[in-house]
Amino acid sequence: MLHVVRPGDTLSSIAAKYKVPMEAIASYPLNKMESINTPLSVGQQLVVPGGQKPYIPRQVVAYNGPVPQGASQGSGVFGWPTDGVLTQPFWSGHRALDIGAWTGTPILAADSGYVIAARTGWNFGYGNMVMIDHGNGYVTLYGHMNSIFVRQGENVAKGEQIGTVGNTGNSTGPHLHFEIRYQGVPRNPMPFLP
Repeated sequence: MLHVVRPGDTLSSIAAKYKVPMEAIASYPLNKMESINTPLSVGQQLVVPGGQKPYIPRQVVAYNGPVPQGASQGSGVFGWPTDGVLTQPFWSGHRALDIGAWTGTPILAADSGYVIAARTGWNFGYGNMVMIDHGNGYVTLYGHMNSIFVRQGENVAKGEQIGTVGNTGNSTGPHLHFEIRYQGVPRNPMPFLP
């Protein structure tokens, strides 16, 4: 989990928010903190190892019609959608992967498919987001994006850049919220990724 320090944040309040000990945050190497007493700066990015945020079910309205004939279809073999640090795994309260990365890091289509949603705004907390139907029962969702480079109705190829990592919607810092759904049911992406 990645957290961007906001005015009024303390290490204690951040640790309480994500249900982890302060020491876990302070001792995480990427945070470069000497102790739990190291001062925080507004805008500072902190990795919160093992942090938990409440699961908020979200509904996304997307194109539900048939995928057009000739639309790109996926192979069922997925690739990593971005480079970064896995900050939140898939679990019962978070049915996706969160991959922490700098704002502007490229996001790639995990497999070939047809863009069924490409939206900016709040989008039930997903922020700027893209959904791709892979034509084989699988749909991938990419949330909290900074920029979107595709439009609804476009075909995309596996590995094609569809946007960039951001911090939009219900997000605590720049990261990609990545979901794989099969027949509408969220699946743990880890077994599908190389």
